[in-house]
Amino acid sequence: MPVAATPEQIFTLASSSVSRAPNFAGSTLVLPSPNSIANLGQLSADLVTSTLDLPLVGWLGQGYDLLLPLVGNDPLGRGKRQDGSIDVAGETELYHSDTLRLTVLQIRSAVIKGRLALFTPALSSWIRHSQFSRVIVLGSADASRRSDGDIALGPLRSLVPRPPTEASQSRAGSSLAELAGVMGIVPLDFASYDSQNSKDVDPTRLPGSGPLLKIVEALNEAGAGTSSLDVVGVVGFAVEGDNLSDAMLLSSVALSLLASTNGVPREAAKTIKVPASWSSLYGGWDMTEKVALFG
Repeated sequence: MPVAATPEQIFTLASSSVSRAPNFAGSTLVLPSPNSIANLGQLSADLVTSTLDLPLVGWLGQGYDLLLPLVGNDPLGRGKRQDGSIDVAGETELYHSDTLRLTVLQIRSAVIKGRLALFTPALSSWIRHSQFSRVIVLGSADASRRSDGDIALGPLRSLVPRPPTEASQSRAGSSLAELAGVMGIVPLDFASYDSQNSKDVDPTRLPGSGPLLKIVEALNEAGAGTSSLDVVGVVGFAVEGDNLSDAMLLSSVALSLLASTNGVPREAAKTIKVPASWSSLYGGWDMTEKVALFG
């Protein structure tokens, strides 16, 4: 995914049933932050994709020099298409709906060690060239590194590191950050986070989150000035283990935001559809009980 690449150069069609690359301009992008603890963003992206039944339209084909190689079969367990083909999992997958003006970029693979500094500007460049109007970045951070005050504020935070610009203030309707605030999601206070650790610890970092903060900052910079790119990060605190309930909560927030911005049915956040490919995940427990917790 070279920094100078255009969307046309790095996009690969999913199958013969997809005749052309979608027009992403003006649509909303949802993506996970890679290299985050518990893969909470990736799990949530799968739940959003499955719930809205978004079709796979392609992959970002030149990211292989930044992401660990990965290939798999039928990532969401959808079976064969009408033309007999099946979805193939890769390092990155793009799901898109023209009707909803919504795109999900699933990043299944980890960024190769030592290449995070290249990954963030490459991703930001592709998003900027594709002309998305809104971006929701889903991620996770180490729950064990929170202060007592942070624990009391709940399991989710929003990331909006840059003050509003004139362009964002003139945008019609509420921003994603404002909508998250209405939902009761408190912006992360970097000054208090990780306060129980050494004074040598950088208070602006987010342990366990990978490049999440850098991605949000890079996109905010891309949206500065005359552009009106609306960006928010939503981070869930987690530890390694069975994190499906955490993913349900994070994906329900994403779906609620999309209900306000993209016309997604509001019931979607309460009726999350678990991918068929998850049937044996963590022992294959009953997913319907977990969905009911947030219904």
